Formats: sequence, C-alpha cells, structure tokens
Amino acid sequence: MANEFPDEWARSQFADDYSDAKHERKPHGIIIVDGKEVATTLQCPHCMAHFVSRKGSGHRRTFCMKCMAVTCGNRACDPCRPFAAEFGVSQGKQL
Repeated sequence: MANEFPDEWARSQFADDYSDAKHERKPHGIIIVDGKEVATTLQCPHCMAHFVSRKGSGHRRTFCMKCMAVTCGNRACDPCRPFAAEFGVSQGKQL
C-alpha cells in the first residue's frame, strides 16, 4: 500500500519545527531530519535525557555547579545525583 499522505503533510504534522532551536557551542547530540542537521541537543548529567534548547521558550533549566552542566529542568534532577552514582547504587556498589 502506498503512502496515503503527501510528504509535506507528514512533515508538518509529525516533525517538530526546530527554527527556534538554539545552536549550542558544545552540543552533546544533534537532530538530523532529511539528511540536514536541524538542531543540537544537550544532555542532563543527572538523568541522561537529551533536550533541545529553544530561544525564549520559558522552560525551567538549572545549572548544576557540582557537575558543571545544564540540567533538563525536571524537579527530580534538582538535587545533584549524577547518573553514574545512581547506576552504582542500583548495582549495589558504593561510589
């Protein structure tokens, strides 16, 4: 069965518009759509989630002074709990 929807419709409905994405100097990842880099991502040091910084979005972001990195803004990531330490605790090891 052939694609029921034209490509432009599918892109406009399902693909995110990254025109307001902030270009990061030292990105942790990139988003590629149709072979073109459209946005850069940062990675939260506490939960390892990737997120796109957007100019003027109003999203709550914090900076962890212990990890020296921007966090995702999730309330669970407010106290410094690096992922490596969390993983070690879940494996029964003390770090």
